[in-house]
Amino acid sequence: MNAPQSRKWEKDPDNGWIFGVCAGTANYFGISVGAVRLLTLFLFFTLMPLTSFMYISAVILLPRKEDVSFSNNEQSVESLQETLEEMEADFNQIAQRVAIVENYVTSDEFELKRRMGQF
Repeated sequence: MNAPQSRKWEKDPDNGWIFGVCAGTANYFGISVGAVRLLTLFLFFTLMPLTSFMYISAVILLPRKEDVSFSNNEQSVESLQETLEEMEADFNQIAQRVAIVENYVTSDEFELKRRMGQF
């Protein structure tokens, strides 16, 4: 028998309309966000003081959902390493081009052409 997954009831402002309470509730119970929003609207119009109190309490008490954009650190490190290697190759190419320009600017040929242009 599998161990139950631990779930956290938290606000999901990235998928929410106002504060993410309905989106977080839908994620927690595994149901549609639209159904939770419809139920909240229905309760708001039928039991406004209680629903308002509960919603505001949830906004204050529920933690914000953590951003898991870098959930796989190993993959992130690999992509960062690839990016650094590409940047190093680009800088090496730039350094080679600068060296070529520097050699030309300091050459006798450049000085001769510059002086010829002054006449």
